Amino acid sequence: MKIKVVNVYKLNNPSKIIFDVELTEGEKLIKGQKFVNSDNNLNFTIDSVGHVNPPVSSFYPLIVNINSTDISTYKDKTFILE
Repeated sequence: MKIKVVNVYKLNNPSKIIFDVELTEGEKLIKGQKFVNSDNNLNFTIDSVGHVNPPVSSFYPLIVNINSTDISTYKDKTFILE
């Protein structure tokens, strides 16, 4: 499975990191999946998968856990399922 991070957001209260992603290969995103980008040594784990209205099959908002404080480095990167 392959996804591209299109936008990144950080909410402060409650603290959450949201990635808007485009699903480029594969069919379904689920909580607990871990994605990696080996070229930039980045990874994240999905905490929650949202939905867009009206439904678009390839774009999803995700609440994620990341191992970095700089969320801007994730934007416009492609990640594969670990």
